[in-house]
Amino acid sequence: MSRINLKRKKSWMYSSLMMFFVLGFFSLLTSKVYLGEETVLYHTEKEKEIALTSTSTVKIEKWDFNGKTNEMQIYLKMSELSTDYRFEAFEKTNTNNPLPLKIVYKNQHDYVLFIENVSPNWEAMAVDIYEPSINLNDDNESETEVKEENNRSLLKTIYADQSKTNVDNNLVVTDEKDYSIHFIEGERESVREEIRKIDQLIQVEKDRQSVIEGELNELEEAIEYQTEIEKVATLSMIKGKENEIKNSDLLIEDYLFDQGNARDKIGKLNQKEQDLMKK
Repeated sequence: MSRINLKRKKSWMYSSLMMFFVLGFFSLLTSKVYLGEETVLYHTEKEKEIALTSTSTVKIEKWDFNGKTNEMQIYLKMSELSTDYRFEAFEKTNTNNPLPLKIVYKNQHDYVLFIENVSPNWEAMAVDIYEPSINLNDDNESETEVKEENNRSLLKTIYADQSKTNVDNNLVVTDEKDYSIHFIEGERESVREEIRKIDQLIQVEKDRQSVIEGELNELEEAIEYQTEIEKVATLSMIKGKENEIKNSDLLIEDYLFDQGNARDKIGKLNQKEQDLMKK
C-alpha cells in the first residue's frame, strides 16, 4: 500500500512540475501580449540630406517642441528651388486626422513649419512632404486642376521620436527677419565647413606631392649608375612621376578656386545679414 502511495505521490509531483514548466513557457511566449509589444519609433536624422526624388533632397535643420503650448516648429532646407511644397503632420496615435500646420516662412530653398494642437505625450510624429504643384497662369482654376492639386504625389515622410526631439518652451512664431537670419547663419557655417574640408584636401595633395618628389629624387640618383636600357625604363618612370605632380597641382588649383568661391559666398551672406539687420 505504501508503495502505491509513494508512486502516486511521485506521479503527482512529476505532473505538478511539468505543469509549472508548461505554464512558465506559455507565460514567456505571451508576455508581450500582457506587457505590450515594444514599438520601434522612427526618427529622421537632422543635418543630413535625405532624397526626395532622384534629383532633389531635404534636410532637417531644427525640429523643436514647446511642451507648454504643445506646438512644434520645423526648419527645412530643400535642394530644389521651389516655394510650393505641401506638408501634412500626423501623430502616431491619430494618423487619420492631420494636425493644424502652417508654413510660417518660405524663401527659395527654406521652409519653417509650425504645428499646433500637439498632444503633450505625442510619442511620435510624421510629416508628409508632397511635390510642388504646377504653376497655373489662369486665375480661374478648373475642377480638374483643383483635383490634381489635391492628389499631388507624396515625396517623403520625415519622423520625430518624442524622446529624441529638442524641447524649447520659449518657442514662438517669430518674424521673417529672424527666420532669414537663422538660415543665413546655418548656410554660413555650412560654407565654412566646406572651406575646412577643402583645406584638408589641399593638404592631402601636398603630402602626396612630397612623397612623389622623394621617389623622383631616388630615381634621378639611381639613373647615374644604370645601363642605357635601364635608363629608358627609369626615365619613363620619372616622366610619370612628373605628370602626377602636374595633375596634383591642377587639382590644388581647382580646390583653391572652389575655396575662393566659398569665401565670396560668406562675404555675400554677411552682407545679406547686415542688410536685414538694418530693416
